[in-house]
Amino acid sequence: MCYRLAAEIPDKIAAIAPVSGTMVYTPTSEQKRSVPILHLHSLLDKIVPYDGGTNAMGYHFPAVDSTLIVWANRNDCDPDFDVVENAEFTKKEWLDKSGHPFIVHYATNDGGHSWPGGKKVRPKADEPSIAINANTLIWEFFQQHTLQ
Repeated sequence: MCYRLAAEIPDKIAAIAPVSGTMVYTPTSEQKRSVPILHLHSLLDKIVPYDGGTNAMGYHFPAVDSTLIVWANRNDCDPDFDVVENAEFTKKEWLDKSGHPFIVHYATNDGGHSWPGGKKVRPKADEPSIAINANTLIWEFFQQHTLQ
């Protein structure tokens, strides 16, 4: 849903922060305004598989990286992204023309289809990642991006 809003009403939202989701929508080729993106996802997510594919319920999702590449192009970012890796996560950043991170992506090595830094919502739910805290990262990202 975040990606659809970014494509359809970019003049009404400052930035988006998809968590454990990917783009299952084909946007029009025209982009009225570039939209900053913070994307958080677990490599262990089986509901929305990180590398794309069909989940156990029969729903198909594109790979997270393919979605981010589409948006790096739409947002006119440098196609070469910066990478920071550690034992807990990989962070990728696509820079805008000013050299500032415009698309930021965290791929955690723990968790699953859950809210990073949150609480397990029901007994059979995936454990949330403890590598990052979605609330903190999203708030900090949104504070950096405002509508002009």
